[in-house]
Amino acid sequence: MKKALYRKRMCAEKEKLTPEKVFHTPQYRDLLTSIGHEITGGKLTTLRLYDDKNSGIAGWNQGETVAVNLGNQITSSFLTLELKSDSLIGILGHECGHYRYTDSALRKRYAEHMLNGSWYPKEPVPENAQEKEALDAMNVYFERKDKAILSIFLQTASYLSNLLNDMYIEEKMCALFPGSIRRGILMNRDRNVEWLPTLREMLETEKDRLSILMNLCAQYALSSRVNAWDGRITSLLIH
Repeated sequence: MKKALYRKRMCAEKEKLTPEKVFHTPQYRDLLTSIGHEITGGKLTTLRLYDDKNSGIAGWNQGETVAVNLGNQITSSFLTLELKSDSLIGILGHECGHYRYTDSALRKRYAEHMLNGSWYPKEPVPENAQEKEALDAMNVYFERKDKAILSIFLQTASYLSNLLNDMYIEEKMCALFPGSIRRGILMNRDRNVEWLPTLREMLETEKDRLSILMNLCAQYALSSRVNAWDGRITSLLIH
């Protein structure tokens, strides 16, 4: 009887907890700092926790700093404190993955060269006639130093590079840390997939075919499939 009453009181107290009462405490900050320190091999020097519910950014890393947005939309979409905490740990794992494996300086150098009309570190080698045709078409704008077109090239290349890099670092972190880090990363990935529009929705609302193509790339990278309900509609993207 006493045990049942004790559990009832514990549940009642637990229901009073809010994300702010848990995630904004020094103890939770210490927990995430300890995890971040561990999964970066003791190299993480600064962990910044902040709460911006209006931002579309869940976290970021810059130099020696990793940041996690406690109020991000992905974490907020989960219903329980346990799931929200798993989500935050997944975001921390993702950003620490960038800290470990992403060469930001190299990516910045590549972007600067492309925007200035040059390939870095060298021009890609086409593997077939279709790729050669595409490369020749791109080089026309490289030679012209056409800033408007080059910015589109860079936007597309950066999106695809970020997407591939995200998948790479997440797979590395999931393999290294198959517990809470992997669970949080995969939870957040599944939620992102749920929010991606279907191909039909994109074709009905989005006129920009490049944006549709990049969204399809995201679908495939995140879930190994594309939500294409009609092969005839898919062909519209090719032509």
